[in-house]
Amino acid sequence: MIVRHIAPQSKEFLRFLFTDLREDLVNQAGTRGAPDAETTARKRAIYDALLSGLADGGELPEDETLREYVVELAKATDEANNYAQAVLEHQAFAELGQALGNPTESGATTVDWDRLLTNLLHPTQFQIIEAMNWIDQPVSASQLVRVFDRDPQDLSTLSYHLRRLATLKIARLDSIRRVRGAKERLYILVATS
Repeated sequence: MIVRHIAPQSKEFLRFLFTDLREDLVNQAGTRGAPDAETTARKRAIYDALLSGLADGGELPEDETLREYVVELAKATDEANNYAQAVLEHQAFAELGQALGNPTESGATTVDWDRLLTNLLHPTQFQIIEAMNWIDQPVSASQLVRVFDRDPQDLSTLSYHLRRLATLKIARLDSIRRVRGAKERLYILVATS
């Protein structure tokens, strides 16, 4: 095994992410339509191997399944981050324009937000936003699995997209409640002004 360096802040982020995904997997246990035991065991083994390898003194195993999983997760993260980068760039240019005496009242540049969001938000995030708007009350990833009539294995994907929407300040964590000994996070849309 070749030992590769991972920066402490990256390790901390990855530990948090995989702990959260593992917790989502545990939350699925015993729910209607939960993934079969083999799928649950496979995903749990992936999270356990990654968490063990990311622990101080741990070694990451050379495993093709782990590599493929991490590559897919990284792609999903990159797609979500494109939106955050575009918002940051738009804000920076709007502030620069205002500082340079942009003649518009607000200092904002004209942006086709519908086109921008369509290109930057993941389609699942659009579905979540629409569902949250329609439901108009706090929702959890497990509730969205039922609303979308999705495979219970999609719980971690929906949890990921809910967390991304919270990071992007489109949604926010409203509350955490205990359900069968596990934590269920409820999110609401952030009110726009």
